[in-house]
Amino acid sequence: MSEIIKKYVEKHNISGIITFDEKGISGHPNHIDVHKSVKIFKRNNPDKTIKCFQLESVNIFRKYIGFFDINYSLLAKYKFVNFNPFLPWKAMAIHSSQFVYYRKAFVLFSRYAFINTLESIE
Repeated sequence: MSEIIKKYVEKHNISGIITFDEKGISGHPNHIDVHKSVKIFKRNNPDKTIKCFQLESVNIFRKYIGFFDINYSLLAKYKFVNFNPFLPWKAMAIHSSQFVYYRKAFVLFSRYAFINTLESIE
């Protein structure tokens, strides 16, 4: 997978990559494998100008307090804050076969729909 990442980065002149961390947010094996592949790409890539970041997995309490996680997340060096709750809903609705009741609840209550904190992969 790291070779696929390398080809895509070169073809599209990508300057930054955001991936999951080693916990894969929910422990999902595909998310964890993507993280590992980006780390291998970063380690083997001679172009050190490409910045790589990993999304921070948080504990279950923080995961489901939605926008109220802002109090904890402001301390992070790199963060994205979404003030429009309709954007993640619209993005997930595209995947109609996967947008079942518990994923709808996730979009409504998860901090990941509103706030994402990142750490640099060195």
